[in-house]
Amino acid sequence: MSKNGWIKWHRKGLDNPLFRDPAGWHLWEYCCLKANHEPHQILFKGEAIVVSRGQFLFGRHQAAQETGISAGSIHRKMKTLQSLRMLSIQTSNKFSIITIQNYDRYQSEIPGSEQQSEHQKHSDTRVMREMGQNRASNRASSEQLEGAKHNGLSGDTIENRASNRATNEHQVSTNKNDKKDKKKKKGSKKVEKKKETKKTKKSKKK
Repeated sequence: MSKNGWIKWHRKGLDNPLFRDPAGWHLWEYCCLKANHEPHQILFKGEAIVVSRGQFLFGRHQAAQETGISAGSIHRKMKTLQSLRMLSIQTSNKFSIITIQNYDRYQSEIPGSEQQSEHQKHSDTRVMREMGQNRASNRASSEQLEGAKHNGLSGDTIENRASNRATNEHQVSTNKNDKKDKKKKKGSKKVEKKKETKKTKKSKKK
């Protein structure tokens, strides 16, 4: 196996119960690093063996030398990894082949492809929602236009009516504002008159 290249780690690993077991997590990292990123044919004691992507040949004693973990501990922790369905072990009387579960899912060829797909999915959803809103608005306008035409109105008449409606709405709003201003002015005049009356009364008393 070539020692060139790299592997990816997903942040979901922080939630893995094995993460708090330093030796167990170290062994898991070792297995992921040993796994082939592409199929290889190797010779093992004169026998040709095809090791697929995400697999590697495993031996406890070699793993103990390369990780610094005892062979007995490796045996127990490999069983733990298998029970957690993080890998599978295919054993023969000559060797064992380890298969990393979901290897292609977490070690895809395109970095960040999972994030890109999620971003693209949200983007597509937003675009489709906006298109749906525009279609609904256009449909409502078309229905109004068709209804007006059915009643014998021309396009210019429809536009003029829409313009007049907008003008009338603006005029109504303006009139309401004028009424409010007049009420404020009347209120202020009443207050001034009261003040003047009080002043007059005070001067008469003097």
